[in-house]
Amino acid sequence: MSGWTQAFIYFFVVVVLHGVFCRVSRGPNAVIKFFIIGGIAGLALLRAGAAAVLSYAFLCECHLFFFTFVRSSVSVSLLLMLGQKPMSASEIDDFYSHASMVQDRVRKLLNEGFLRGAEPNYALTLKGKLLVLLFRCFQAFFRHVS
Repeated sequence: MSGWTQAFIYFFVVVVLHGVFCRVSRGPNAVIKFFIIGGIAGLALLRAGAAAVLSYAFLCECHLFFFTFVRSSVSVSLLLMLGQKPMSASEIDDFYSHASMVQDRVRKLLNEGFLRGAEPNYALTLKGKLLVLLFRCFQAFFRHVS
């Protein structure tokens, strides 16, 4: 069996297991769950060789990009809402006002454990500080100045 075929099979199994794991456990967020399951499968795939591992890593990266993109995309959330019921332009404007979008993002950061506190004073948790440190390391590595 070719490395690409093995990578695709492992990837398919990981996506199915990830879906099941997300439905039956309350544990960490969905991205962390994917890292856990995908990482274990990736380690198991090491015996298949570099081509299989690189192909698998590429598939996982694409999946994570689209998975996280869909979770946070305004366009996708708008399409999902319009799929539930028709909305007027003013209803859409009200739902996507600047203040409500910021409040929604703050709520998500609180729920995911990156922030603590309450309005008007929020602060980073240890998890939030580690994420900021990671972002800064990537910025420095790729020479992206903010």
